[in-house]
Amino acid sequence: MMPSSSFYSIPVLLIYGTHLCYAVIPSAIIEVSSPLSVENQLIFAGIATFGPDIPFKKGKATSSSESISDFLPLRLAPPENSLLCEDADPSLASKESYIIAVPRGQCSFERKTRNGEILGAAHVIVYDTLSAKYGANVIPAQSLDDVLWPNARVDYECKQGEAWIPMNELYFNSLPYDTSNDALLKGSSQDGNLCALYHNIEEAISKARGKFQDTCPSKRCLLTNKFEFNPSAGTELMQACCAWDIHMNMGGDENINDVNITSTFLTMRNGDELVKMVQDNQSPDGNGNIQAKVYLRWYPEYNFSSVLICILGTFVTWISGWRSARTYRIARSKLEAENLGDLDLLNNEDHASSTADTGGTTTTTNHHHQESLDIGSHGNLDYSYRSTTTDNGGDRHDIPSTREAPTQLQPSVSNSQEIVNLKYYHAILFVIFASGMLLLLFFTKLYDVARVLYLIGGIGSMVQVVIHPALTFILECLSRNNNDFKPICHCRFGLDITLIDVFSGLIGVTIGATWLWISFTMPNVQMYPYYWIVQNVIGICVCIVFLEVVRLNSIKIASLLLIAAFIYDIFFVFITPHIFGESVMITVATGGGAATDAYHCEKYPSDGDCDNTPLPMLFAIPKINDYRGGLSMLGLGDIVLPGLICCFAARLDAAKHLIAAAQAKRLGFNCDMDERFSKNVGQRLCSGYFFFIIVAYAIGLALANVAVYLTEQGQPALMYLVPLTLFTLVYQSRMNGELTELWKGPKRIQMSDELVDILKDGCVNADPDDLNRILDRSIATQEVQ
Repeated sequence: MMPSSSFYSIPVLLIYGTHLCYAVIPSAIIEVSSPLSVENQLIFAGIATFGPDIPFKKGKATSSSESISDFLPLRLAPPENSLLCEDADPSLASKESYIIAVPRGQCSFERKTRNGEILGAAHVIVYDTLSAKYGANVIPAQSLDDVLWPNARVDYECKQGEAWIPMNELYFNSLPYDTSNDALLKGSSQDGNLCALYHNIEEAISKARGKFQDTCPSKRCLLTNKFEFNPSAGTELMQACCAWDIHMNMGGDENINDVNITSTFLTMRNGDELVKMVQDNQSPDGNGNIQAKVYLRWYPEYNFSSVLICILGTFVTWISGWRSARTYRIARSKLEAENLGDLDLLNNEDHASSTADTGGTTTTTNHHHQESLDIGSHGNLDYSYRSTTTDNGGDRHDIPSTREAPTQLQPSVSNSQEIVNLKYYHAILFVIFASGMLLLLFFTKLYDVARVLYLIGGIGSMVQVVIHPALTFILECLSRNNNDFKPICHCRFGLDITLIDVFSGLIGVTIGATWLWISFTMPNVQMYPYYWIVQNVIGICVCIVFLEVVRLNSIKIASLLLIAAFIYDIFFVFITPHIFGESVMITVATGGGAATDAYHCEKYPSDGDCDNTPLPMLFAIPKINDYRGGLSMLGLGDIVLPGLICCFAARLDAAKHLIAAAQAKRLGFNCDMDERFSKNVGQRLCSGYFFFIIVAYAIGLALANVAVYLTEQGQPALMYLVPLTLFTLVYQSRMNGELTELWKGPKRIQMSDELVDILKDGCVNADPDDLNRILDRSIATQEVQ
């Protein structure tokens, strides 16, 4: 059971968009063709923020990048300018296009690319190296004191592998770094990697084989300028730690603006493999036999997950509205199924008088007959009823219904819960509490607390909507003994606990606890199917229970609440970036916003704002067939707030049906609803408010989806949903001549609630005076209108 206070206590997330990824993902592919290999080798590479865009493999290439869409010769940088940091000589430019590979270091990426372009290259591949991590305070460096050493956690991590290497086994002939050390600081122990041989200080003496290659992903290490003298070995040791080797996107150089070719970046491991392939296939004239082409990794321009999130949102809104009116449908089914002959609601004279007052027409003959009566047709209702008369003077006998009625009118969930009928002050409280909760989370970052509190209510909703009904259905199918459903514990406040209640609770807690454990312990949790599926199921149940408990009863209050939510949504998505520097809504929805340093988060995904799991108060579906990852998201606030109007429309339609059925029974007619529905499905579907508002809601979500696609940023979905749903309700009620009634609050809903209460024990046990009183009020209401 979700208490009404949850309307304010749960942060209202009103955002439609895509979850940001907190990792550096290589966006390009270098396809290498070698005469020594049957199959081409694919190497993932980072891209540059400067120069033209790299084309897709099957897409249309631009004129500036058309030359790399086919295989081109792959060459290494010339020895006289091996880093491409010196100004290139245009006279040395090649007449044919080719791809050039150059190591990182000593100058900017864009300068290397510009020099490659001058030499006639169509594309430049920059690959990372160990030497690129070192620099010098003084050029040329004269001693180790002049060296700028790699930075901890940025360039290396000692927790992933640490070694203390004897200084006499390293080379320092050139500073700041002697490239002769490259072969000694990479690979495994079998390759001679000193970091694998001297995995710790104790192993520095015996050269025992360490486990460096098992703990260090890159299998490369960097010297850290930390020394320790080992008396036993009689030599000084230098610390070396595992080097980071990750993909990166290359930034530009503000001093260079005329680069017209593309470029990519390779990690140290991929760069070494590429260089080795070129060297192994080099021809005598110095030109290689290796060819390569570069293209972007494919991803769908529009992801189908956005369509699925729209379908999910529309379905949840529809099912919530449908469930909110089920008490009226149950009451109507009782009226249609049970015989009211034992209830002397009206005698024949009353019957005649009533039909005269309401404009109905009855005809009595000496034979059985059918006649059509239009009762309660106000508001686009039109029912066909059947009555029968006999030769003995007009006694009415209802034709038995083909449907079997339940033995008892079962109340909906809302009947057993506290119902909150929204008033004017609720709209004001919504803005105050929702804004307060949002700002509290934004400044305090108490996302884990909000996650736990939401989960507590979510488990109760999931048990109530899914688990308990499912267990009940299964046990009813497997067991014919009603003793299985008897209470095992009589608690205070009249609560009886059955075995089904216990097992339902245990299952719900187990599912929720597992979900919470994954949330707190796993990085990138949204990629686990269990996590986002359970989150969506909980979200569906929360929306359903919320909309069964909280209700709107007039267009006036609906307008006030939704306009307030409309302004709230736009303010916290679009206005707050100008106040706080970032969107409060998007930051809270994504659990802290985008990572400030994607490269740091690639290395330490659990640090700081890197472990930003979106709050669970939203629907999330991972992007389909997209290597970049990410989520399509829809906040629960975009369901429950417009859903209030949808539920109001569903209850209004069901209330009209219920009153019409009650009036027909009062006059002795039997509602042939099955026959009517089968012949006029389209007319029945389009005769009420609910269908059109659901369509308007779906269109609003689709427009928000299009806006996300065009702007490539999250959108306040209520900016599209509120005008469409509210306008549809107002316009349709005006066309039906009911705007004044619905603006103040339709009396049919109040009368239907009273009918449900009267008929809760069945028609036979209903009080005729109460039924007559309600039906007289309904007739009077129609006459006034």
